[in-house]
Amino acid sequence: MTGLSNPIPHAVMIISIALLLLATVNAHGVEKPFYSDKARGWFWREIIPTSPPELKKTTPEPIKSPSDSKPSAESNTPPTPLSTAWFRSELPNYRDRAIDDPTPQNIHHYFALQRILMDKAHRFTEAAHEVVLSDPTLDENRRRPITTFGAHEANRMAREATEEALQIIALRCGILFAFRSDCRYCDLEAPLIRGLEIRHQIKVIPLSLDGKPLPLGHYPSFRSDHGEAESLGIRTTPAVFLLEPPHRIVPIAEGLVALEELTQRILTMAHRDGYLSDDLWTKTQGELPVATPSLGDALALPHQGPSTAP
Repeated sequence: MTGLSNPIPHAVMIISIALLLLATVNAHGVEKPFYSDKARGWFWREIIPTSPPELKKTTPEPIKSPSDSKPSAESNTPPTPLSTAWFRSELPNYRDRAIDDPTPQNIHHYFALQRILMDKAHRFTEAAHEVVLSDPTLDENRRRPITTFGAHEANRMAREATEEALQIIALRCGILFAFRSDCRYCDLEAPLIRGLEIRHQIKVIPLSLDGKPLPLGHYPSFRSDHGEAESLGIRTTPAVFLLEPPHRIVPIAEGLVALEELTQRILTMAHRDGYLSDDLWTKTQGELPVATPSLGDALALPHQGPSTAP
C-alpha cells in the first residue's frame, strides 16, 4: 500500500479530537504571568514606596441605566443543540448530573451525548484525512518520511547536516568548559568536549574553578578562575558555554549532559544567533525545508482536481 500512512492510531485521534472540541479557554481575568513581567525582577527587588502615591481626582462616570446595560441579542442566543458550542457548555452539566445522581436515565443521557460527540469527531477525522491527502501543502510526509526506511534515511541526512553545521560553528565560535578538580561529573563530561574539539576542530578553553586539574588528566593545560565563574553565574559544574566573538558568551549546559543533547544545544543557540541558516538548521532536525503556506493560501480552498468540460 502506497501513499500517506496515518502514524496516529485511529481511535486515539478520534478521542483527541473529541477532547479538543470540549476544550475551553478563559482569556479574561488571567493574572499577568511572571515571565511576561520579568523586567520587574524578583520580589525582593521591588521598591517599596516611602509615601502613598497621590490620588488623581477623577470625575465619576454616569450611572448607566438598565437599558444601556442590556446584553446584545447575539449574547442571549443559545447555541444550536448538538453543536460544538452546545457540547462545550452542556455536556459537563450532563456529566456532573450523572456523577451526583447516577440514575440509569442520567447515565444514559450522558453516554448518549458522548456517543454523538465521538461520531462528530470521527466524521471530522475522516474528512481531515481526505483533505490532507488531496493537498500536498498539508502533508507532513513532505517534511519527514513516515515509513521506516524513509525515517532511517532522514536520520542519516540529519547526521550529515549536523557535521556540516558544526564545521561552520567551529570557524566562528568556541567552547568554554568550566570544571572543578573534585567534580566527578566533570571527568565524565571532559571526554565529550574533547571529542567535539578533535572531530570538528572547535576551539575549547578549559577553566578550572579551583585552580586544580581534573583527576583523570583531561585538559592538563587550563586557565584558573579569576572571577569568570562569578561573572558568568556558574552554580554547577561541569558548565559549558558557547563563545561567540567578540564578547558574547552563551550558556549551553550546567551539569552532566550527553553528547547528543550537548550537540543539539550548540546547534540551537548557533541557529538562534544567526550562525546557521534556516535551511541547514531544518536539515539537522531530520526534516526537509518546506515553504509554509501564506495566510491567503491557507484560507483559500485547495484545487479539487481536474474540472470537467460542460
